[in-house]
Amino acid sequence: MKGEILEKIENCESIDEKITVCRKQLPDAEPPVQNEVIPVVLKDIVHEEVGDVFVGAHLGAIADISGVNFTKTSLKKLYKQYKEEEVDSLGTEQKIPLDKWLMDNVEKVVKKTTTDTNVDVTYIFHIQGEQKTIETKQDHYSFTRLSKLVYKQFDAQTADPSEKANDAWGDWIEAFITRHKEEEEFVGPRTQVIEELQERIDGSDAYTDIELAYNRRRIHYDEEEDAYNVPSRLITSVCEEFGITPEALSSEMKKKEIVASGGCSTKKQVGDHRPRFWEIPSDFANANIVSEEDEEFDTSRYGGENDV
Repeated sequence: MKGEILEKIENCESIDEKITVCRKQLPDAEPPVQNEVIPVVLKDIVHEEVGDVFVGAHLGAIADISGVNFTKTSLKKLYKQYKEEEVDSLGTEQKIPLDKWLMDNVEKVVKKTTTDTNVDVTYIFHIQGEQKTIETKQDHYSFTRLSKLVYKQFDAQTADPSEKANDAWGDWIEAFITRHKEEEEFVGPRTQVIEELQERIDGSDAYTDIELAYNRRRIHYDEEEDAYNVPSRLITSVCEEFGITPEALSSEMKKKEIVASGGCSTKKQVGDHRPRFWEIPSDFANANIVSEEDEEFDTSRYGGENDV
């Protein structure tokens, strides 16, 4: 339980949010858990360097939490102790504001994107003369989280930036990234499956007779819907090759508006059978449409298990 509470506190962007977590979690917590969690919040209050009025309000809010075995007086003593310890640990060393540290040390910020829609953008901060980097997806929008990443990677203690309001800091860091940005895009596995599926359909025979297509293990072209009915086994086979699930492929094709939002997998009546097909619009690929009138040719190459 302690680890879960500390993780939630770590992910908070403000002292008020941290106290809210304590208010929800600590009433049911054992005293040893409280004795470890509350000092963490007090040290964060010290680190934030807020005014005395806000410190008093924060300590009062903690003391008012149901079941907490700290009074406001004991919290003040503990806060004063942590404040003195931080001053002693810093000595005469002056911490550099985070924004100045970034301007002095960041060489470039690589914005790493993928052709797949399910992967978040990653920002990689490259530091001059260092092999290590700082990678974030959203953490850079919180200057406290970014400051902790700087300390974790480079042992550099930074002070609050000049822009501390959430919106102001967000605007500053976005402008900073824009000035230092290099973009890298890689092809994701979902996109690779879509491209592979296009290649397999391109130039292959697609029959207008669904029973003939099913018996010969080929693609069916539905003239009325102007769409291909692709056997599900082909979809599953291609997905397995690239290590994704058919569900992931379906989601990607919906997001890229290749298929309708209602889905693409459906069962169709073929004689006495109801096999499953994926219905894909004909503009997805250029298959060779074979009508019933074109059936007079050698079909021996359609007998294998891996056709289509």
